[in-house]
Amino acid sequence: MINTHRNEIIFTGGRMFTDSGIATPEMAVHTSKGVIVNIAPFSDLRSHTQSTEIIDLHGNLLLPGLCDAHIHLEAGGNSLGILNLLGMDATQIEAAFNLRAISQPTDSNWFRAFNWEPSRCAVTSDLLDRYFPDRPVVVHQRDLHGLCCNNIALKLAGITDSRTDPDGGRIGKNEDGTLNGLLYENAIPLVESVIPTPTNSEREQHIISAQSKLLSLGLTAVSEVLEAGADQIYRKLDSNGEIKLFVDAWQRVEHWEEGAPPPADGNRYQLRTLKAFLDGSFGSRTAALNQPYVDRKGNNGLLFYTDQELRDMIVRAQNAGWRMALHAIGDRAIEQACRVVCTIPDRGQFRHRLEHVEMLPPGLVDLLADSGMTASVQPVHLLDDQLWLESCIGAERCKSVLPIRSLSDRKIPTAFGSDFPVVDPNPLLNIHTAINRSGFGEKARDEFSPTEGLNPVDALLASTHGYAYAAGLETVRGAIKVGQNADFTVVSGVTDDLVDWSEAEVQMTVCDGVVI
Repeated sequence: MINTHRNEIIFTGGRMFTDSGIATPEMAVHTSKGVIVNIAPFSDLRSHTQSTEIIDLHGNLLLPGLCDAHIHLEAGGNSLGILNLLGMDATQIEAAFNLRAISQPTDSNWFRAFNWEPSRCAVTSDLLDRYFPDRPVVVHQRDLHGLCCNNIALKLAGITDSRTDPDGGRIGKNEDGTLNGLLYENAIPLVESVIPTPTNSEREQHIISAQSKLLSLGLTAVSEVLEAGADQIYRKLDSNGEIKLFVDAWQRVEHWEEGAPPPADGNRYQLRTLKAFLDGSFGSRTAALNQPYVDRKGNNGLLFYTDQELRDMIVRAQNAGWRMALHAIGDRAIEQACRVVCTIPDRGQFRHRLEHVEMLPPGLVDLLADSGMTASVQPVHLLDDQLWLESCIGAERCKSVLPIRSLSDRKIPTAFGSDFPVVDPNPLLNIHTAINRSGFGEKARDEFSPTEGLNPVDALLASTHGYAYAAGLETVRGAIKVGQNADFTVVSGVTDDLVDWSEAEVQMTVCDGVVI
């Protein structure tokens, strides 16, 4: 990673994205000590100082620093070192397991894999035992709302055939009542609680590794869902100057010491948000739906709070000065969140946010607008949803999946994220998907409402200003304006109309006036 600090920089010779469109190449941006101090024709700016470093953009596009409004940074860093099953079918997964078993025949430590996609193939405890009879194994589902473990792991966690489901969770069993190794939602901590935890030093390295990856992709700021004990780790890294991204951290509500106010901000770090799960996920069939899943008759998913419980929690958070980030994927959960938030006084000043917002029928769009919440969405999820979701919820409901243009039409504040490591954190792919309803070189599918593609300016705003607004930072970041932080992403290869990002490449990432 190049980390070059310059007190004075002028960025010139490129196109510049502003709220009103693309500025002409003769306009330049002057930054000083991490802040934008002037925007004017280059000829005017250069005369102001003789000690300024000049960076020629060579006609590339200068964007406000791209942001990811929903990410798991530490978990993403950890995932870089474990087996990735993304896109694998049963034959490929078994080959990967066999290779690992052969290469590590005497290893008795926990073995972990992630990004298993149940829509492609089944994984059971019997399968895991076949390849790993002598070591505990956990295979995480791609959406992180389910996992499969082998019988040694089940035994270590104290999970037996007679164990009943915990509240808000499900323990998978065969028809004869024996365990099949599958755990969902609030059953997951039963096994995770016995997995050896990494040291703080290892956790620091996970964060730094993930940060390097995200910086290389052009990201300058993220909203991070903290794991237990992570706040102190981030604050140490931040005080040591090792955090280059800006990190808007969230504490899980179950880890909150009730009544405690948000702590003081750091340099590139803040913690002002509490996260709560209202439902699960489509992949685990635990997202809360108003009508049952088409492939699981009688199953409407899981709703984790009553209306009164949810309202009381949000009011307690507001009284202590926190905003809420509410995970809601299914229409039943989204409806509950909007219905409850609409009853809470003074909600507008807290900028509560709804995370994922995947199934949003037309009537719920208006209710979401009335709630005043920000819609925090991950357009890139659409690429995976289009491969299998119809079999899960049916063709008619697929039309209501991620209606991003409808959010824009109703002036609902919108912020884009990725949910890394669940999906690819590439922000250019995210922007392209939001605009085109498809991945690079692909076509939008009729079953998923191609007309919900967003116009390019709004897609870029959701990737920059939308993040800043949701995090309460719009006065200092999210736009190329005098007085804002000097966080930029420089991109080549974008078409002039900003519609096609398939050939785009990140040429430079600038954080706090430092070229990374």
